[in-house]
Amino acid sequence: MRKKDLEKLPVYDAHGVYRKAVNAVVGVASAMGLGSGFFIDSKGVAVTNRHVVGECEDVTIYTHNREVHRGFVIRSFPEYDIAFVKVDVDRNKYIKLSGANELMVGHAVYSIGYPVGISDVLTQGIYSRPEFIEIEGQYYMLHSAKIFKGSSGGPLLNKYARAVGINTWGITESDSNFAIPSYLISDLHDLLIKDENYPNFSYSVYCPACGAQSYDFLQCDECGAVFEV
Repeated sequence: MRKKDLEKLPVYDAHGVYRKAVNAVVGVASAMGLGSGFFIDSKGVAVTNRHVVGECEDVTIYTHNREVHRGFVIRSFPEYDIAFVKVDVDRNKYIKLSGANELMVGHAVYSIGYPVGISDVLTQGIYSRPEFIEIEGQYYMLHSAKIFKGSSGGPLLNKYARAVGINTWGITESDSNFAIPSYLISDLHDLLIKDENYPNFSYSVYCPACGAQSYDFLQCDECGAVFEV
């Protein structure tokens, strides 16, 4: 987004960011444990970390209004630790994405998640480093808004209550917390919506091994994994 367009957006304090975004943040429970996520469009699609869903095909979603829904993993990218889940909801609030490169060191950032299963927890910090950090081929943003076990998959928000990243992991004994930049979420989401079957994928099957949608219902046409019938 251009700087002059950013300047037209309302700016929020911590409480304002919380009120604006919290309705779109969800808890995610799978066989792997508990995590967080957030809706990124009006079609009931939420993003989370791949390590939160693992190789599960469906998960349990907890929303801000205390509703419990079934969620279906429609695509995941193990190499980027990102997964997309279609949630069976009639309507949903969602969080818009904003460029991570719009942040400067010292800018306030906010995390909302479900640490250890506790809903709607906000932490506040600052953006800590001007460049992304590369770790094992993955790029991360460094910030000090504390994340805990169960916070993975939740949004990292700027002062406009837009997601600039997805929280992924943190170092417990320090203020070093890592988020995947929003550009990657945006690029992968754009890839998904190009499919005419999005978001329900009625004519394909999700492959939990590689995270792709396969149009062969017996064997994944991406990785060759055989599906259980």
